[in-house]
Parts: sequence; C-alpha cells; structure tokens
Amino acid sequence: MRESMVVICPRTLKKKVFDLTSKMGESLGMSVPVVKKANGPQTHWACHNWCSDKFAGYMNREIYHPDIPSEEVDRILDQCIISVGATRYNKKLIKRNHLDHVLKKNKLQKMVDVSKR
Repeated sequence: MRESMVVICPRTLKKKVFDLTSKMGESLGMSVPVVKKANGPQTHWACHNWCSDKFAGYMNREIYHPDIPSEEVDRILDQCIISVGATRYNKKLIKRNHLDHVLKKNKLQKMVDVSKR
C-alpha cells in the first residue's frame, strides 16, 4: 500500500534529506519553497510523496535501514517535520490538502515570491 507523506525540512538540509532518502530507496525531491512569514525569506523546503509502508517506517523511525547508521538518520530527521498516513485516517486530506494541512499546523506557508529564495 502507498502512504501519503509530507516532509518539511530546513532550507539548509535539502540535499542531506535527498541523499538520505535516496539511500533508503525513495528519493524525495523537496520542491516546494516554504516561509514562516508571508513575504519573508525562504526558511524550509517541503514535498508530498506517495511512499511504501517500508519507507514510511524508515521516515517515522519505526525501523532503521540496515545500511545507514541510526545516528545519521536521527541527526537529519530530528530537524524535519514528517507526516505519514494522514489520508488513511482523514479521507478529506488528498495530496494537496495533506501538504497544506501540515504547513498550517506548523505555522508555515508556501512561498509566493520565489525571488527571495
């Protein structure tokens, strides 16, 4: 089964999240610029992805990938906001709504003026 997953990371961690998730088997392209305040500078990157149950387990740290030290995973993911499976419990949360829901819950918003990246 595929799980709906939203990941938000600090702007400076974009490449580390991509590299880590690639090692886990599903690369996350963090493509949505995010800000804390409207018209403010970019502070985060976000993405939505449909992921496998196994990958969801890695991202939730229910299980650890055997080839990646748990300390490395924790060091990176402790700084991220991760929401997995929300659409399973709330059928109204489709792909876009899931991302919007997580942004709002964390007082973040999509960047409108991308010239401030």
